[in-house]
Amino acid sequence: MVNDFNKVAVHKTSTSEYPLDPPFNPSTRYPEYPFSKLSNTNEVYHSVRETIRMLGLDNDRYGATSWNPFGDIIRPGEKVVIKATLTNDRNLSGDSALAVITHGSVIRPIIDYCLIADAGEVVVCDGPIPRTNFDIICELTGLRDTVKILNQLHEKEIELVDLRNEVEDSNDLDISIQKGDKAGYIEVDLGSNSELSPILNDCLTFGSVSSIRKRRSEPQKFHNTRNNVYSIARTVLDADVVINISKLKTHRKVGNSLGLKTVVGIDNNKYRIPHYRSGIDDMPQDFINKKIRRTYKRLVNKILKKLNYKGEPHIVAGNWYGNDTVWRSVIDLNKILFYADSNGKIHDRPQRKIFSLIDGIIGGERFGPLAPKEKKTGLIIGGADIAAVDAIASAIMGFDYRSMPVINNTFNLKKKPISFVKPEDIQVISNKTKYEKGLSLTRNDSLKFRPTAGWKNHIELS
Repeated sequence: MVNDFNKVAVHKTSTSEYPLDPPFNPSTRYPEYPFSKLSNTNEVYHSVRETIRMLGLDNDRYGATSWNPFGDIIRPGEKVVIKATLTNDRNLSGDSALAVITHGSVIRPIIDYCLIADAGEVVVCDGPIPRTNFDIICELTGLRDTVKILNQLHEKEIELVDLRNEVEDSNDLDISIQKGDKAGYIEVDLGSNSELSPILNDCLTFGSVSSIRKRRSEPQKFHNTRNNVYSIARTVLDADVVINISKLKTHRKVGNSLGLKTVVGIDNNKYRIPHYRSGIDDMPQDFINKKIRRTYKRLVNKILKKLNYKGEPHIVAGNWYGNDTVWRSVIDLNKILFYADSNGKIHDRPQRKIFSLIDGIIGGERFGPLAPKEKKTGLIIGGADIAAVDAIASAIMGFDYRSMPVINNTFNLKKKPISFVKPEDIQVISNKTKYEKGLSLTRNDSLKFRPTAGWKNHIELS
């Protein structure tokens, strides 16, 4: 197991573009690389490898054919889930979809190092938003061809799985059923361990992300004073190790969408997840009268839909810094990832090992998470503590993690902690000296990401 939870590695590569051709072989013959074929140019593979190296994983054997950086994380024969960020098959802003999703060239070296560690099973997966076409995502990222080619080279099968069993139809009227996770799904009840528990008594109505009207009341059925139930893909809960690969981008409901937020993809029923509370934190409190607020919300949504508006979502439905609901759901799902066994039982000790990596080769700002403007940064960020990695990535973006409850509150959990470091103890290792300032970065030192409208002037570093 990785002992240095306080370490976060940040590597700035020489390019802000992804290689074009699967399976994204490296362009350098590294001593530990198990294959003969190379590509002409692949700086992304090198950047991921350098990020892992800087963390000091298997440092004594670095440079030898026996270098096994994930050997402390993955024991021979263990099941590894690579939880990618495959959110949507398009960027609603009109910019590249690669500002929204994890690229296959970032995932490829992770697969290689899992196999070098002699993993028993390797599954690449995610649960995209309900309307996403998974086949298009696999084409955009090169994942389908990458997995196919690697399976031809290995005796062990690498699986590529869409964790959803329900997909929303484009006509906005119904859902269609698909195979989904062949291992099935587990109902996990966090009960009083849920971060939602303190707000259940004063809750009017939880808001859902479902666009299907009959599903919008679902959160109340599963999150109330009796229980807090999430539906989790069993493939994830069967894992011994989860490597969580997120995207460096903004998010309208939580500020940014990094390692903690992307864990939402393990839940196959996202319409059941509380995202905001109607009449409480759905929009800024300037609209005092509830009736006026609700009428205003319906009117704005009607106008935007009529105009086929593809830009910044309006500050309604919890899309602002005052959202005090969705961060609780996000942390709940992270607790499940850490503490739920394969049958959904919550334990006192973590049930699997987690490693966090952020794909920032092309990031996304302003209208995230589904309509970001692309921002080319050429960064890969990684570490063993998911909150520490998110906090450093936030600082590099130019955001103060203390102003984003989903990260800040993760460091202070009293029940079922999912971070094991103190922010002041985080150590950053980077090939760019300025990033080693870590949480001492200023706005001028940062990449100056522009936040979404609802978070503007509330999370930026000074």
